[in-house]
Amino acid sequence: MIPIILSNDIYAPWWTMHDGQGNYTGIHGRLTGTTKARVKEVLNGEYVASLTVPYSALHASALTKGGLIVLRTNFNKDLQVFRIDRIGKTMRDGMVSLSLNHISYDLNKAICKPFTATDRNGLTTVLADQIVATPFMFNSSLTSSTNTVASDVPRTVRDVIGGMDDNILQTFKAEVEWDNAQVFIMNKRGGDQGVIIQDRKNLLDYSQEDSVTDTYDYIVGYWKGENAVVYSDPNFVVDGVAQGERGLVVDMTSVWRDTQPEKWMVNNRCRWYITIEHPEQFRPSVSIKVDFQSLRQFKQYEMVSALESVQLGDTVRVINSMMNIDITARVIETEWDVLADEYASVVIGDFRPTLATTISDLIKAVK
Repeated sequence: MIPIILSNDIYAPWWTMHDGQGNYTGIHGRLTGTTKARVKEVLNGEYVASLTVPYSALHASALTKGGLIVLRTNFNKDLQVFRIDRIGKTMRDGMVSLSLNHISYDLNKAICKPFTATDRNGLTTVLADQIVATPFMFNSSLTSSTNTVASDVPRTVRDVIGGMDDNILQTFKAEVEWDNAQVFIMNKRGGDQGVIIQDRKNLLDYSQEDSVTDTYDYIVGYWKGENAVVYSDPNFVVDGVAQGERGLVVDMTSVWRDTQPEKWMVNNRCRWYITIEHPEQFRPSVSIKVDFQSLRQFKQYEMVSALESVQLGDTVRVINSMMNIDITARVIETEWDVLADEYASVVIGDFRPTLATTISDLIKAVK
């Protein structure tokens, strides 16, 4: 086993041994003197942490690349295991800076056998059927049973979940939650807690960005055979949100494979794409960043206390009367201050379910 340092003196007061599944044995001590500890999690995206500790602090000399540290990540979740990815030491100020990845990143090096899966039981079976067994366990609450995900070559588990083309998250429009060595794949993470964020009430400091960079106004789909091409009429967005001349081309050959479709069939498939499959591609995205540190300076801070119960994936309502905004959006990124035991910031906005998506794509580069 690898020694793990539990970093927070209040909630994680000992350095122990850990098997990656929540089993601890043998108390060894504390990592004291940590000056900064932050955990950032993005919906279907990054789950990383950063720590800064004086090199002279107790147990700091035991920190090694590949070692494990346990951190509190929000009010409601169990302590989470992170693996040290990079260590930086600065002689001038005597500080050690650590970059860590959630233990689920170990699945980047766990390899699945070739597989085909069409339902939630099949998904969990293929993910667990690894060439070399790991302690990770997989659970799925997906309701869809009509889609198929497959690979004819060995692939890493995390690649199957959200990296490769036609991965699990894309195929089933699913979302993933990492909980130490437990992996949960579901239709939608989080819920609606009835939280309202409103100017002149509890929205005291925020930044917002509207973007149409990846927004389209109409779609043209096509089927391509050996000797023919069938393409649709331009199918425009019908809800009037996006207007203009930005077109999206989509290859729909795989829908009919070798059977040539009629034009009306491709038209219908385009309408399905706009209204059911990817409506998010045809409306501007909105992202709002709420900074909890700056909110704490106000006496009215108790009015935002409900936000601290919000978790990644939850739905909230945002009202800004000055900017004529009243939207319902999801929590797509959180940053947790481990030492203060509170959120440092929360990003609320549009979300596209792909593990491979970069943060800049996911939250539209909120500054």
